Amino acid sequence: MLFFKERILKKKGKLALLIFIIFVGTFVTSLNPYLYGQIIDNITSSDLDSLTTYLILFFLVTLLANLLSAFEVYLGQMLNFDLTRSSQSTLYNNIIRMRMKNYQSYDVGELISRINGDSSEVVSFEINIVTDSVQILVDLLVALYYVIKISTRLSTVALFYLPASFILVNTLKKYFKILTEKQKQLGDQFYSFQNETFHNNVGIKSFCLEDYVNKRFEHYINKERTLLRKRIALANIKQIAGSLITVISSLYIIYVSARSRL
Repeated sequence: MLFFKERILKKKGKLALLIFIIFVGTFVTSLNPYLYGQIIDNITSSDLDSLTTYLILFFLVTLLANLLSAFEVYLGQMLNFDLTRSSQSTLYNNIIRMRMKNYQSYDVGELISRINGDSSEVVSFEINIVTDSVQILVDLLVALYYVIKISTRLSTVALFYLPASFILVNTLKKYFKILTEKQKQLGDQFYSFQNETFHNNVGIKSFCLEDYVNKRFEHYINKERTLLRKRIALANIKQIAGSLITVISSLYIIYVSARSRL
């Protein structure tokens, strides 16, 4: 919370723009199932004039959604970069001003890891909390819109979509947090190991320990690769599961809409 107040709120203008883009992008994307349903209805009724209109709208909405998504990625990464570097500058300043008794209680590699690793992870975690909250809010508003404006029967999609989305986000967030902690610990150990080998290079050469040191270095790289694979796998699971939830919900909406018109 302290980090949120000290760092993220200083970029509240860019954060507000990012939230707005996410809000609009999610809303625009949610129009596709409705337009798709209208296209199917017009094909069935052979209404070519309306079909042409909805096809154009579907194309424009899809194009706009992709443009907003690209801008969201750009803005999110730039915001992440600015916040990370700001946090690193503050952390670096605190380290060089640290009292010697406190400074000596840390390994040099650990301090380097703190500057280069922890800041990025904290910033990403805080931004993800904000963006995920906006995503869930917009999805909830869209579900309520279907309930009020279209049909009470469509409200049943919320019984699946909202709990499934909530469970997915919170479950994977727990695993991401555990994985991040493991990566931080490994990063500390890896930086400490590198610092130790460089400071004791003469001793390593004297006792012919080059092969041993290289094996340990490769060991750290392999562990880092394993953790990276797990993070990629979690990210893919989140994306695929989220897409499946959205597709199932969209297909259900189209099915219910079609039955109500028959």
